[in-house]
Amino acid sequence: DNKDGGAPVISMVIVDRSGSMAGDRIKQAQGAMRTMANSINPSSYVGMMSYSDDIRLELPIGKFDDAQHSRFIYRVNNLQTGGSTHTNSAIIAALYVMMQYKDVPNARYRIILFTDGKQETDTMHVNRAAEVLKGLGVTLYGVNFQGGVLEELKTLVETNEAGYTTEADGNNVANEMKKLARLQL
Repeated sequence: DNKDGGAPVISMVIVDRSGSMAGDRIKQAQGAMRTMANSINPSSYVGMMSYSDDIRLELPIGKFDDAQHSRFIYRVNNLQTGGSTHTNSAIIAALYVMMQYKDVPNARYRIILFTDGKQETDTMHVNRAAEVLKGLGVTLYGVNFQGGVLEELKTLVETNEAGYTTEADGNNVANEMKKLARLQL
């Protein structure tokens, strides 16, 4: 209850469901999201979006009570992969949804992004998405399933000082997401 000094936390989990996430990557992401969900403070507000060629609001933002937790897990378990990667557009869409909560006093805003790739055909440039993140003061945490450093993800994470990138290398991603949820969500 004292995370962020007791200020409300409003978060959007965004997961890449493009074709390159098929197989082990989406399974690892799903496992990490389930583990993370078990450590999210029930007083936090959490929603979920997924993207590939299209962007879907899988779960509207809501207080992370038992019912929201169940809806979150259901959506995580039913993700289907296919299509290309439109990360920056998904971030802008998530910010739009999150800003519906801009009148919540002293709220802290977080995005947790699960992805494996560089933009393929996204018309939204990474610098535009970074500018909007910075202007709104939203912290982005990235989970990288590609291996190595994804420059575009690094740009987004470094926009506001508190974010970081976790490189998913199998079992570590679930533990890292559990730590993130305990500290920030």
